[in-house]
This record gives sequence, C-alpha cells and structure tokens, in this order.
Amino acid sequence: ALAVGASGACHAGAYSNDFSAGVGAASLRETAVLDSGSVRLTPNTTSQQGSLVIDDLDPGGVVQSFDVSFTLSTAPAGVSLADGLSLSFGPPPGVSYGESGSSSGLVVTFDLWDNGESPTPPVVRIVVNGTQVAAQQVALNTGGSFLPVTVHYDSSGLDVNFNSGAVSFSNVSTAGFAPVAGLRFTFGARTGDGTAEQRI
Repeated sequence: ALAVGASGACHAGAYSNDFSAGVGAASLRETAVLDSGSVRLTPNTTSQQGSLVIDDLDPGGVVQSFDVSFTLSTAPAGVSLADGLSLSFGPPPGVSYGESGSSSGLVVTFDLWDNGESPTPPVVRIVVNGTQVAAQQVALNTGGSFLPVTVHYDSSGLDVNFNSGAVSFSNVSTAGFAPVAGLRFTFGARTGDGTAEQRI
C-alpha cells in the first residue's frame, strides 16, 4: 500500500493506492509491473530496472511539504541481494530510476549491495542533490515480508522511519534543495549481476 500527499496549510493533490486494481494516476516503467496487490519493481533476475512514477500532485504549483507512507519487500530470504530501491522527490526520470534515484532533489535509498560506498550496505541513505547527508546500516532483506516506511518533509528537514524504528532519521538537513514546480515522486529499483525481487 502507498499513500503520498502534500502536508501543511496549503494542500496539493494526493495519491493513495492498495494496488488491487491498477496504479491510477501513475505510470509503470521498464520492468515494473502490477502483481498480486503490489508493484513489483524488479523480478529476481539480473540486469533489471523499473519504476513507478506518480503523476504531478499539484500541476503548476510547488509542493512545499509532504508525507509518504508505503511498505516495501525484498526477497528471497537467506541470500545477498542486489542492488536496491529508492524513493525520489525530484525531476521525473527519462525512463526509470534504480537504487540511486534522481541525481537532484531528495532521495531515500535502500541500498542492498556493496559497490564501495560508505557506510557499507545494507544501508538506508538520505541523499540531497546527489550528495549523501545521512545513512544508517540495517538489515534490508525482508524475506518477502512487507515492512513499513514513512517519510515526512518540511522546512525543518526530512524525517524517515523504516520498519517501526529499525532506522529513524529526524529533521535531516536538506540545505541546497529548494522545491520547484514539476517535481515528481518516483519509486525505482535495479538489479545487476546480483538479483532481488523488489516490491512496494
């Protein structure tokens, strides 16, 4: 299940979907498909990439604050998974995004595979305009179970909570990011030589 909406005094549009009957005001890109009441961003095979791109919540307007809640699932259990998934609030992708998300805007990355980054995955990262500003290591192989994620953004910063407090960020600075019209919410995921089934 997924819910996205602007918050604060002036409300833009909202998106809510349990994925039981289509994706509504959103589009599926590349390997992303609607399957069994969820969006499967990547199947458990190599060299896959897929996204769910949500339509502009406030066409012509600027989203100054927002709340997002969703569940995510990675599988199979008991093996190393790759490469990860992301939530971006930024320019929409030309086609799709992978685990790194948008190169500008706000990104929450659920990084499964060690490509030499610090800290070493599995890790949840907050990235602002392409620069990591916060990160916490945590187990991200859910074994196919859906775990909750909440994200809140306003002028005080970014809050992220994964799996009921297994990872928690509060008021992370987003200095250098300024919301503009036309930004979109995009979920993306990728596999490379390693694999994972990744769902929201």
